[in-house]
Amino acid sequence: MSETTPLLMKMLDPAWRNDCDYDEGAIKYHSGKHYKALQPSGPHRGGGVRQPDENTTYWEEVILSSTTVARKENIGSIQSIPGTFWFDSHCGVNKDDIPLYLKETGYDWTGVQLGMRAGNDKLQLIISDQRMYFRSDDNPLGEEVWTTDSWKLISLNSLEYDDTSGNGYPKPETGI
Repeated sequence: MSETTPLLMKMLDPAWRNDCDYDEGAIKYHSGKHYKALQPSGPHRGGGVRQPDENTTYWEEVILSSTTVARKENIGSIQSIPGTFWFDSHCGVNKDDIPLYLKETGYDWTGVQLGMRAGNDKLQLIISDQRMYFRSDDNPLGEEVWTTDSWKLISLNSLEYDDTSGNGYPKPETGI
């Protein structure tokens, strides 16, 4: 085995290491997330060793593949979380955060939030086998005004029509 093998193995290691130097643009894995180096760092660099999850001046979190386009969050609430992520009925979401129909029926569902890292401009979608809901908010992080009643029904798998109105519109929903 060549003497350069340990050095080569360090350089090719996808995990962040405190004994390696990194150039701007390097992608490394640390604490369950991928990070991109914003500037050079490491034991032999002027910036010194900078741990990715502790120093946003030197590293930023990045999304790399289709399996991590949106991270899954195991959360108690889907309020006041910045960025883009997905969640489902098994993530510990408080039932007061979901549409009343799903709360009452107990159906499984999946949701996604599309949002800015700063926390403003968030759109949430929840999809079950029967219905799809959305809600959005433009308030600063922590000042959302979302309630169970904030959810708007987008679609139903099968619609019931209100024959008495004569307008051909779906029957109005109550308790969405």
